[in-house]
Amino acid sequence: MEHIWELPDEKFYKINVHCVVSPVPLPNGNTNSVGVVVRNDTGEDVWKGMGPMPGLNEEQAIMAGIQAASIEGRKRKWDLIHIETTNRNVFETILMQQHMVLQENQREAYGLFNTIYANHHKDGKTDRCISCVPPHMNSTADYMANYGLNNLSVFSELEEDLGDMRYWLNRDMGMVLPAPLRETPLLLGGGEVVDGPPPPKILKRKRNPFAMEESALLPFFKPDTISWNLNPANYDPSGKYKKKLYEGSSFNKNGAFSDVAINILNDGTLHGLPDIFSSQVVDLDAPVDYGMYGRDLLHHAVNGTLQEFMRGSRMMGEMVKKRYILMDVDEVLEAMGMASRDVKMKNAASSSA
Repeated sequence: MEHIWELPDEKFYKINVHCVVSPVPLPNGNTNSVGVVVRNDTGEDVWKGMGPMPGLNEEQAIMAGIQAASIEGRKRKWDLIHIETTNRNVFETILMQQHMVLQENQREAYGLFNTIYANHHKDGKTDRCISCVPPHMNSTADYMANYGLNNLSVFSELEEDLGDMRYWLNRDMGMVLPAPLRETPLLLGGGEVVDGPPPPKILKRKRNPFAMEESALLPFFKPDTISWNLNPANYDPSGKYKKKLYEGSSFNKNGAFSDVAINILNDGTLHGLPDIFSSQVVDLDAPVDYGMYGRDLLHHAVNGTLQEFMRGSRMMGEMVKKRYILMDVDEVLEAMGMASRDVKMKNAASSSA
């Protein structure tokens, strides 16, 4: 038959003890903690203690918790004691210590436990026993140990309940409802809005079609993402967006070519330049030279700065090309002043031969 916790025999006091160990120190510095609770044969808790025990391993800390409860028992004359733990090593060592040799780190803990019982033993009046129980029958001590690990700095005797301790004590007596299953259900369709507004348009940045880094040397370098011919493909008969197309260009007048731009295109001023101005349809976004486009030439032609713009653009274009040209070894040696020394070394080698 399954039980959460069982009452001790008549006139017995049951000691539940548990220890938790952290593999790494917590932010508060704790590495272990012990929880101990003593209850009488009616299930009433008569003594509690919990908190960290620095410098002790798990076995030593459990024995220290039992020792603290045993000392309190001698003061209150608890002659009949029943100990419950989940640590099988402690359970077997207490039962079989007469038939085994204790290790050096066990002698102090088990020696104190044996001494307090032997020096206060009375035939037919005092008795002690120990049981190894499954974890669910030691849950209160487990909770106390974890609470002390996270919230206390030293092992302390408790006069009042801390945290949810009273819930676990009542649970051991069967005086609570079953804990609910904490499962998150699938909320299919949860949060949907009926007839909601359409999602906003996703803005995407297109990759440079020339697969080059836009250098600061070429401030006019634009990706080929917009086309505007004399007969554009995306013609807008309403003229709603014409004013914003090529906004800031000198040849743009309220979304149409200015009179000066039309005269330049008609009189053949730009025909001696790239072939795009000689064709029937002028593509202003067609590349012309190093970082130059048709729109740039027309813009500077209207402003009267075409020649200066072309000279500056070609100069920067040559600079861009030279960024990726490596010098010959002879040029490097000559720049470092090592060319003459290399010649001397060759002459010396030939003379020695």
